[in-house]
Amino acid sequence: MFFKPTAFMHPANFERANPFLTPKSIVPEWYFLPFYTILKAVPNKTGGIIAMGLSIVFIVCLPFLDKNTLVKAPKVRLLWKFFFWSFVFNFIFLGWLGEQPAEELFIILGQLATTYYFLSLLFLIPLIGEIETLILRVQDTDNSTF
Repeated sequence: MFFKPTAFMHPANFERANPFLTPKSIVPEWYFLPFYTILKAVPNKTGGIIAMGLSIVFIVCLPFLDKNTLVKAPKVRLLWKFFFWSFVFNFIFLGWLGEQPAEELFIILGQLATTYYFLSLLFLIPLIGEIETLILRVQDTDNSTF
């Protein structure tokens, strides 16, 4: 980034400015694209801004969402690894959707990816901790009989 700071910039940023013509595709920088997709996925402007803000707040609260599990090492938690990587791929997919034009297909895909984003943060992560704790307790009671 120090030697080539413009490597990840959108090509439209290098065009000469024309005050009489608005570009067809205006997109933010690459690190804002997932949140821009979340903003575009909600049809209401106020709801989109709230969803975009909550998406950042939920990422900050992520370490506190998984407090109920007995095992903290992700190497052992196979179910956790699957949903973690699906969350990462969904986040990358949201970033790709942010670059696409506001057409019906991309908006529907953005709504689906946004729904999965919030479902995984609010329900799947705490549920995975509960399921893994339950599995460990069942295995512990099975091993204690011998």
